[in-house]
Amino acid sequence: MDLLQLKYFCRIVSCGTVTQAARELHVSQPALSSMLRKLEKDLGGSLFVRDGRGIRLNRRGQIVFSYAQKILQTLSELEEEMQKLDVSTSLSLTIELKAASALMIPIIQAFQKKYPQIQITLIQNTETSSPRNKPDLIITASRKKNVSGIPLLREELVLAVPQNHRLAGKDTAAVEDFQNEDFIMLSKNKVLRQITDEYCRRMHFSPRIVLESDDIGMVKELIRSGFGVSVIPEKSWADLSHKGLKKLHISSCPCIRYILLQQTTEQPNEAASLFVKEIRSLLITEK
Repeated sequence: MDLLQLKYFCRIVSCGTVTQAARELHVSQPALSSMLRKLEKDLGGSLFVRDGRGIRLNRRGQIVFSYAQKILQTLSELEEEMQKLDVSTSLSLTIELKAASALMIPIIQAFQKKYPQIQITLIQNTETSSPRNKPDLIITASRKKNVSGIPLLREELVLAVPQNHRLAGKDTAAVEDFQNEDFIMLSKNKVLRQITDEYCRRMHFSPRIVLESDDIGMVKELIRSGFGVSVIPEKSWADLSHKGLKKLHISSCPCIRYILLQQTTEQPNEAASLFVKEIRSLLITEK
C-alpha cells in the first residue's frame, strides 16, 4: 500500500464510480481498477459494495476511507510546514527609515511578532547605499502627496513651545508671532528639516537656529527646557511624550507633510509585499 493508492481510492469514493475517477485522474480505467484490486488484496478484503452501475463503501471501506483522509491531511500539513520552512530560511526585509521613525518602530515590531520568520534590517542616516544595505522599502516624507510612493499618513506640522512660553495661551500663531524666537531644528540631512526649510521659504521666514540635533527626543527635551521653539509633526511624534509642550497651528501657511512608503523595485520580494499589505491595514491615509 502506498500514498498514491490512498489518493486514488479517495477519488473513487468521491466520484462514486471507477470510470469517473479514472477520467478525473487522467488514468485508464483498467489501470485504476487494477490498483483498486491490489489495494483490496493488501488490506485483506473488498472495500466497496457494487450497486448497479455505481459503488459504495462497505464497513471495511469506511474504516479505510476514514484513515486515508487523516493520512492525506497529515501529508498536506507536512508539505505546508516544509514550504513555510523553505520560506523562513530565505525571507529578509531591509527598511530604510528617513522619516517617522517613532511612528514606524512599533509597527515594525508588531510585524516582526506576526512574522517571526522574516529577518528585518533597519537602516538610518545613510548617505549612500551599498549592496549590503540596499533597502527593499523606504519610509520617507514629502510636503506633496502626488510623489512616488504609497501615502500612509497626512499630518500637520505645528509650532511647539514650552508650556510657560508667552505663546502657550494661543492655539494658532503667525510668522509675526514667532519670527524673533530661537529655533531648535533637526539636522539638515533629515527629511523633516528639509520640508520645514521649504515651508519657511514659502513664508519668507528665516528662523534663527540656535541648536540642531539628530535626536527627536532631544529636540523635545530642549523645547521643554526653554532653549527655544521648533516645528514638529503633530501625529508621528505623538508616541513620544508631549508633556510640557504646547502645540500651535501655524496660520501663515498650511504646513502639511505626507508619510510615504516607497518600493525600490517594481516587483517587491515576498517579505516586502507582506509588509506593504500589513502597514496599509494599520495606517489609513486622510483624504
